[in-house]
This record gives sequence, structure tokens and C-alpha cells, in this order.
Amino acid sequence: MYTSSVTTHNREHSQEQREIVTQEAQRAQPQLSGDSMIIRQAVSEIVDELRARVCAYMPPSAFRDYYLWGLDPNNIYHEAWLQLTGVKQTVQFAARVMGTKFDERLFIQLARFVAPMNLYLTFEVISDNLALGLAEHLPHDSTFFLRAHLMHDFNVATCRSLKGNHGDAYEILSANETIAGRISTFHQSLSPLKHAALAQAYINHSRYVPMDDLEYSLYPLLVANYQAALDLSQHSEALLTGEIVRRGLYRRYQAADRVLIDSSLSMGQLVNVSAYAILIMPVVAYYLEGVASANGLRDDLPRIVQDGSLLKALYHAALLIRVLNDLGTGLIKQEANERAYMLRKLYAHSRELGSNSLTDFLRDVSDEYGARLTRIAKDVKHGEFNLALYNLRNGNPFDYSFGVFGERLEYFSLLYRAKYARMQQHLETVSQRLGDSTLSDLIERAVIFHEHLYDHVYTQQQGEYAI
Repeated sequence: MYTSSVTTHNREHSQEQREIVTQEAQRAQPQLSGDSMIIRQAVSEIVDELRARVCAYMPPSAFRDYYLWGLDPNNIYHEAWLQLTGVKQTVQFAARVMGTKFDERLFIQLARFVAPMNLYLTFEVISDNLALGLAEHLPHDSTFFLRAHLMHDFNVATCRSLKGNHGDAYEILSANETIAGRISTFHQSLSPLKHAALAQAYINHSRYVPMDDLEYSLYPLLVANYQAALDLSQHSEALLTGEIVRRGLYRRYQAADRVLIDSSLSMGQLVNVSAYAILIMPVVAYYLEGVASANGLRDDLPRIVQDGSLLKALYHAALLIRVLNDLGTGLIKQEANERAYMLRKLYAHSRELGSNSLTDFLRDVSDEYGARLTRIAKDVKHGEFNLALYNLRNGNPFDYSFGVFGERLEYFSLLYRAKYARMQQHLETVSQRLGDSTLSDLIERAVIFHEHLYDHVYTQQQGEYAI
């Protein structure tokens, strides 16, 4: 009876995996419009470079073979792989920000220019995923402290390497290989079932490989992440915006570490540090130089780099996108009366459930509020850092936490409006310095892209990607 039950369960699980990977492959099929065809060519440029870097970064192993299989355009699951690993979304973001009003030849040149950045962003997903679950220690999380230790050491190692201490950094990484080998890359993702399904598809269509060799592959991926950051930093030395890119990379790892371990930040400090913890400043600065070169504006870039106007505009864009990332467009743009009604409804719901913890309550009910609470839902379900929940996850009475949560929704909504106006002032300065609004428009498009993105439920394709 037991054997029969296990066999039936395994059969159902295999069927579920097949359905997931088939749906993902179908969902990832490109729409062949004019812009989509250009983006598809740009994706091909990244894939070619990715294959070369995977061979350079990762030693021969079953996992490297698996990664290269996913990158093979002849693989029927290739599109699903590109979607799941973020390659397509990265290129689409670059295209939307840079604009697609270039002829095909020029756009492909731009795609090649930004390939090093997009390549880095593909590997950067690994350390992003490692941070999942570190904002709140849940009782069932058996690898929490291992991941917290590994995340801290990875951030320290990458910062040291970006400052030139390469040998010291690699020693820190290699000392953590055994720890990394105990952490599932499937579980450390927003789509564990999809990752498992693709891995099973590889096993089914190739020679036998133990699933553990594919699932517990965090170390080679972290090394690739680390090396891609270092290579991008070195590559950017030739750019006029290179200092912004290199400083942005360094501050990203420094800030990502601080928001997880420092519980004494004021709200102003928290917002400032968090703006650096995402990669908007170095990414948009890099894209901006590509467009400036294509439009004949590159020689004028030193004006806005040296006077600080570009840095100020990028900082405000990063701050706005950070707030959007954590709260979502619906909460940020919510009117005061709508917010008050929603909070009353939420509080009444909490009393019906007898909730004792804010995050437990939000974890239970946020799906009922759709896109309005989708970013909060994502972060409480996956244990990610969130501005609105800083220091509210554990140890506080529910009424206190809920009250502070409501106050923060108002605070960030007002902050967003004020900082958007300030960003536009800096963008106007950039346009005046250059006598052209192309680069200012690019920076504002980065914010608008995320406004549209975070107006969708995070589990949908339209709302699933973030830098």
C-alpha cells in the first residue's frame, strides 16, 4: 500500500513537472513583431557571450553541461531557460530604457556595447536569490544561518575584489565551498518548481545525471557572479561613466550587506542605503553611455559627469525605483482616502483571524489584494528585505506593527512624489548642460518602466523582473 502510494505520488509529481516546463516553454515563445525581432537578436548576442563565460568561469562538471544545454538555441526548452534565468528580461529592460527608435544595425551595435552589463546582470541573479529568506528567520528554514554567513562573506569578498584585493577575496569564497554545497539553488529562487522541472527535462533528454549535481550547484554560480562583477568593473574603466559604474557596483554589495545586518538605521538612512543596494545607478549609467555614443553625445558626457548633475539624477531614479520595488505602484500612487479604507479593511481582517504577527498576517492575506499588495506579498512570502517592513517582522505587538506599517505607506507615497519632482529638476539640469534631452529621457524611462512593471502581480510575466 505504501509503495503504491509513493509510486502514485512520484507519477503525479513527474506529470506536474512536465506540465510546468511545457507551459513555461510555450509562455516564453517570442512574439515576432518588429521590436521583438530586434530584441531577439540582442538576446542571441548575450547567449553567445554567456556560453563563452560559462566555460571560462566554471570548471568542467555536470552542472556546467546543464547550463550550456540551457543556452543551446537548438534545445526545445531554450526559451524557457532564458525566461527563467532572467536573460530575456534583462535585454528587454535595456531595450525599453535605451529606446528602440534606432535602425536595426545601430540597435545591434548598442546590444553589443551593453552585453558586458547584461551578462553581469544574468549572473547577479544568483546572489539576489541567495538573499531570499534572510530578512526573517522562519522556523522551518534549516539553512538560514548558513545562507546568512555565506551572503555576508560573498558581499565582503566582492567588495574586496572590487577594491583590488583579488587574492584575499578568492580565499574567502573558496573557504565557503562546502557551505554553498548544502544550499539548494532551486529553493533559493522565486520559481523552485520551474527550476526543478527544467533540470528534470535535462536529465530526461541527456545521459543520466544525479539531480543533486544540478540542484546543489550554488558555489560555481557564485564564483561566476563574483567574476562577472570583477570583469565588468575592469571593463568599465574605459568608460566616461566608468567611475559611476565601479562605485555603484561596490556600494551595491556594501549596502546589500548593511540592510540585512544593521537594525539601527533611521528611515532616512534606510532609504539612502537601500537606493544603493539595487543596481540602477551603475546599470543606467552604462546604458546611458551606449546611447550617448550612438547619438553623438559622448564627447559632452564629461560636463554632466564632472559637475555631479548626472550622479544626482541617477541617485534619485534609483531611490524611486527602490521604493517602487518594495511597495509597488498601486500603494505608491494610492490616494489618502483609498489608503485609509484599505487599512481599515486589513485591520478588520486581522481581528477576524486573530493575527499576532504583521508578517504572518500579510503572508496569509496579501494575495487577496492582488496587484495592490503584490510587492509586499512577494517579500513576506520569500523573506526578502522590504522598506515598509524594516524592524517590524518580529517581536512587536500586532497593533504597533500595523500602525507603523500604515504610517510608512503614507510616508513612502509622499516621499515618492517629492523625489520624483526633485529627479525631474536634475534631469532638466542635465538637458540644459547637454542642449539635448535624450539622456534625461532615458533616465526617466527607467523609472516609468518600473512603474508599469510593479503595477502587475509579481507572479505574472509582466511583473516578474527587477534589477
